Amino acid sequence: MPGRMIKPNQKFWAYPYELPAGARDVIISLDDGVPLAKLTEAEVETPPEVESHDYKLDHRGGGWYNVLDSNEKVVNENALKKEEAEELIGQLEGE
Repeated sequence: MPGRMIKPNQKFWAYPYELPAGARDVIISLDDGVPLAKLTEAEVETPPEVESHDYKLDHRGGGWYNVLDSNEKVVNENALKKEEAEELIGQLEGE
């Protein structure tokens, strides 16, 4: 959250590791009401576990494809040719 101004009493969403150490004593978690300064370094530095998705091609017709995630949600903004869609799947899966 570098460069973002948070106003007093403003609610916002961020992971503890995204916040500067100097601001953690004045920020209170809405989950449990504990100031972030009371978190241990392990709690602050541990990024959340990310759910992995399975990606697949969805043929739209005319040689155009969409990439769908495991929730059947379209990942790409515009229709892609098959090679481009397969490349996008490789990038999303970290290959």
